Amino acid sequence: MFRFLDGDARHLQGALARARALGLPLTLQLCAEDRTADWPFELLARDNTFLLAQDATPLHLVRCVPGWGADKTVPPQNRPLKLLFMACAPLDTPPELAFDKEEEAIFQATDNLAVDMEVEDTGSLEGLRAQLLKGAYDVVHLSGHANLDRHGQAYFVMEDETGAARPVSPA
Repeated sequence: MFRFLDGDARHLQGALARARALGLPLTLQLCAEDRTADWPFELLARDNTFLLAQDATPLHLVRCVPGWGADKTVPPQNRPLKLLFMACAPLDTPPELAFDKEEEAIFQATDNLAVDMEVEDTGSLEGLRAQLLKGAYDVVHLSGHANLDRHGQAYFVMEDETGAARPVSPA
């Protein structure tokens, strides 16, 4: 994805170098009105390093998606918002997440709201699939780690049946 945005003229590399030389953050404004609006630009990486996690040149990602989804209408439902929470915390994937605190924060933030929150606690793809087959959810909140493989493809780290890391591609 970095090469796509950089182009043959190396615009992104040049902008990063200029920002680094000035000691300023680089703001990358992404405006899209088609399916590229759904691309995971937060996972933009170069040399196996996420650009949003670099300290040398802070990168601020700003998404603008004018009109994207404007033609979609969803009639209001007379029921609580259905939320599914799942934390993926493989035993062999540091750092350890504070997903219990995250879960509790969601419970507290929605305490006085019409929200029906369910927790899927296996952290596995199979557990998520089974939960989604049982019912429809308005929100699916996944907590965990993500990374890039040696080919630069993003993956989310879920758990296998023993609690070990299982890389899962977004596809």
